[in-house]
Amino acid sequence: MFDVAIELINERGFYQTTIGDIAEKAEISVGCFYEYFDNKEALLAEYLSATDSHYQQYYQDVLCTSPFPDSMEKVRQYMHFSLQLLTNHSRYKDLLRVYYAYLSCNSNQLADRSRHFFIVLSELIDQAVSDGSIRKDLSKEFVIDLIVYLFRSVTIEWCSSSGHVCVEEYIPSIDEMIRFLRSR
Repeated sequence: MFDVAIELINERGFYQTTIGDIAEKAEISVGCFYEYFDNKEALLAEYLSATDSHYQQYYQDVLCTSPFPDSMEKVRQYMHFSLQLLTNHSRYKDLLRVYYAYLSCNSNQLADRSRHFFIVLSELIDQAVSDGSIRKDLSKEFVIDLIVYLFRSVTIEWCSSSGHVCVEEYIPSIDEMIRFLRSR
């Protein structure tokens, strides 16, 4: 049902796609849709949950097992991965764009610090503090906020570009921020 919803949203747009449209294409009743989702916006939360699982998996499979020169390099790789995740899920672009607009007005879910995105980022910053690869004059909270602000800005810019900007074009901005955060 989720994949059908994404397909329709990509074809018609989020606001032009009705629950009835989704149910019809998925060959289910509207009532069945409501057994899984409270409303169409709940599809947005499903997207976020699916994306968060990728962050945790990347942390476990790559950042905890591969050799890196220091923890700030792990932070850099994590941010690169996060941007690539957007590219890999480009079929969700309209949903992501709507999600950011929806959350900016209606929810704190995107800023929920218990999400895997934040948990992984916090752990990486702790590691950078421990190994001395991050500046000592900046608080952990400031560093996390700075990284999150840049990531959100890039995400919103990418969403609003309607496919005219490649996510990889933002990698130099991420790398410049990491240089700024590195210990001297």
